[in-house]
Amino acid sequence: MNEIVLGERTEETVRIYFEKAKQPVIKAMLPQKAQTVEEALEDYKETLLPSATSFGRTIVVDGKYVGDVWCYCIDKEDTPNAMLSYCVFEKGLWNAGVATKGVALFLDLICEKFALETIGAFTYADNIASQKVLEKNGFTLEESFTEDGRESYYYQRGSVMNLRFEELDYDNLDRAHIIDRSDISEDFVDTVDTLMELTDYGVEHKCIGHTFLISVGDRPISVILLGEAIPWETDPPQVKETPFYRLMGFVIDKAYRGQGLGKIILDETIRRVYSEYGARPIVLGCHKDNLKAAAFYERFGFTKTDYMEGKDIYYIKAETRI
Repeated sequence: MNEIVLGERTEETVRIYFEKAKQPVIKAMLPQKAQTVEEALEDYKETLLPSATSFGRTIVVDGKYVGDVWCYCIDKEDTPNAMLSYCVFEKGLWNAGVATKGVALFLDLICEKFALETIGAFTYADNIASQKVLEKNGFTLEESFTEDGRESYYYQRGSVMNLRFEELDYDNLDRAHIIDRSDISEDFVDTVDTLMELTDYGVEHKCIGHTFLISVGDRPISVILLGEAIPWETDPPQVKETPFYRLMGFVIDKAYRGQGLGKIILDETIRRVYSEYGARPIVLGCHKDNLKAAAFYERFGFTKTDYMEGKDIYYIKAETRI
C-alpha cells in the first residue's frame, strides 16, 4: 500500500506542476489559468498573502511529488464555502486511488482550517475518473450545463463539512462522555468506555476499521465503531465464508437527533472505511426492543435476518462499491 500524504507547495513544485500539466491529456480535462511559469509563480505568491482566497497542497506518494490539490474562491462569510480542484500528473498512478485519498486528506484539512460548510467542484461530463473521485469523497451531482460547447457538471459536498471526525482515543475519551445518551439503555448501545475497550481489542488483533468521535465545532455529539469483524458462532450464515465489517456501536447526543445527522454520519463513516480498506458487507446487532434504531437501519438499507445474538437481531447491509 502506497503512503499518500499532503505536502507544502513551493516555488519548485509550482514550476514542476506547470510543466507536468502541459500533457495534452491533462490540458484536455483541466485547462490551466496560468499561461507562463511566471504567471503560475505570481498566482502561487498570492496564496501566501493573509487575504488569500485560495489554498493548496501537494500530493506526495512514497516521498515523491505526484500532483496538487487546492481550493479557490474561499468565502468565509455567512455560509463558508469554496471550490475544489486537483490533479495527479503521474500517469502511472491514475486509477490507483491516489487522487481519492489525496482529496480526502485535503477535505479534512480545509474543513478544519476554514470551517467550510459547502465545497463545490466542476468537471467535464466525459471526465468519468474525476466524477468517481468526487463521488467517493461525498460529493453529489447538483447541475449539468454546457459551456463553450462542452457539457460540464457541478458537484457539491455539503452538511458533512460541518462535522469533525477524529479517532476515539484516551486523549479525547473524557470529551466523549459529554454526549447525552441518558435516554438510551446500555442494552441498546454500549457505553463510550465499552466502545473504547472494543477498539483496543481490535487494535490488538490488527483489525481494520475506525472508531470515530464526531463533533460539531468543539461539541462532541456522536460516537461510532465500524471495524473488521472477528467471527462469532452466532453470525448469520450469509457472512460465514466472507470477510465483513461489524457496526459495534453508534449513538448520537439526544439534542442532535431528528436533524438527519444519523444518515450523514453513518454514510461518511462507511465511505471512509470503504475508501481506506475496501468494500465489504456490514453486519450489526439491534436489540429486539430498539424499534426506532431498527427502523433507521432498515431505511438505510440494512436487511433484517432471522438470526440473533442474545437479544440482538442481526441486520446485514450488502457490500456497496464506492
